[in-house]
Amino acid sequence: MDRQISTVIDAQKCIGCGRCVVTCPAQAFTLAAGKSVVSGQRCILCGHCLAVCLTGAVSVPAMGPGAGAVSMRGFALDRSSLAPGDFDAAHLARLMGSRRSCRDFAPQPVDRRLLEDLAAFGRLAPSASNYQPWAFTLLATRPAVERLVDEVATAFAAVNRLAQNPAARAVMALLGRRQLADYRRDYLESMILRVGLWRGRRVDRFFYGAPAAMIISAADEGGMPAADCLLAGQNVMLAAHALGLGSCFIGFAVSALARRPRAKAVLGLPAAETAHVVLALGYCRERFISQAGRLSRPVRWVEG
Repeated sequence: MDRQISTVIDAQKCIGCGRCVVTCPAQAFTLAAGKSVVSGQRCILCGHCLAVCLTGAVSVPAMGPGAGAVSMRGFALDRSSLAPGDFDAAHLARLMGSRRSCRDFAPQPVDRRLLEDLAAFGRLAPSASNYQPWAFTLLATRPAVERLVDEVATAFAAVNRLAQNPAARAVMALLGRRQLADYRRDYLESMILRVGLWRGRRVDRFFYGAPAAMIISAADEGGMPAADCLLAGQNVMLAAHALGLGSCFIGFAVSALARRPRAKAVLGLPAAETAHVVLALGYCRERFISQAGRLSRPVRWVEG
């Protein structure tokens, strides 16, 4: 991302309130002669200056319409800002609690406009230093998803053979790495079944018959590309529920893409990018009647 500042202040509109000076995390502004002026050299394109300006005096060409602005295909996007506390927290909690991982997809295809909107929701996620490193690869048809299933099955067939090899497990143990032994204990039986079902009868226990999928990937740039992609993925899953779709995070596919460079090439992912999120998407045949609880986990307080 080009961090060279390109912000423009319209001196005729600026009233010198200083809000942009205070809010800018890159300290790009100062007040001079009662007006805000651009004095810094760097910008993280967060848009805080735009969002706080009372008179519309600030413009950032790199963020304007047609230069990366987020838009939706399926509905009109309300661009007014919600202040903290202006949204119903009960509705938000209901959405979060109602979203569930779908493992029984209907064959009905997903409209491409819906998939584009889901990617747009992903782009609305926060990211470290506003780097926004993500790229969204949309698998819009069942045959495209099946190409990925083929690659996942091939990757785990190789892992299964390795996990069944006593010599390989012994070497890994000597190196102090327990991943292979843990995989053999926790996943081997299940993965042998999944690979066998796919290769023998084309029964999909990897993506559960999903007619569409999304890969969120990023090059190794910015502060935290993996966390950034995961944040975008959460946005996508919540948005999918709101738009009538089911979703499921497919961790096995993330692992397979990391193990098989060929799989990335098959899907058109650049070699320099790492897939951090893979989501199965489609219409869910399951109908959940109520929300489920959550495991009790520590909540720690630090004071003083």
